Amino acid sequence: MCRAAIIIANYNIYAILIKQHFDGDTIAIEVRYKSTRIISASIYLDIKEELNNKIAKIEEILKFGTGTGILIAMDSNSRSQASHDKQTNTRGRILEDYLTTRDLNIINEESDHTTYQSRRGRSNIDLTITNNRILKYVKDWEVSTEDSCLDHSIIKFNIGQENNNGAQHN
Repeated sequence: MCRAAIIIANYNIYAILIKQHFDGDTIAIEVRYKSTRIISASIYLDIKEELNNKIAKIEEILKFGTGTGILIAMDSNSRSQASHDKQTNTRGRILEDYLTTRDLNIINEESDHTTYQSRRGRSNIDLTITNNRILKYVKDWEVSTEDSCLDHSIIKFNIGQENNNGAQHN
């Protein structure tokens, strides 16, 4: 069963699966739009698995994408105040430390809505991560209020550039 997904809502964007980074918990694609190239991945960090094994998977994707923009959507199954959660647990601290050492940015913004909610509680375990190469182009990050029919919320954002008037082009 695949627990990872990437949805692109623009028909002018070309995307191709990177097969060596595809398994039940990870999907990675190369996204091209005009002269821009981004490696985008969706990763599920299973709470039952050793976190360092999944960090190794992230590391492989970063190496594959050297010199390009990196965008990772992640169900981290970890809690961190860096993603505007109320607390930081051990897994969250390990992941924070790793992301910092690799110059990766959690772009989650503070919200009245959490990225995850179930009978067990609410938290912000879903992360959106970029490298510095595309950080300034990711805009309008939000936890949607649309019903996702899951215990995870829909997360929306735009990738684009600003023109001289400050208007965004996607």
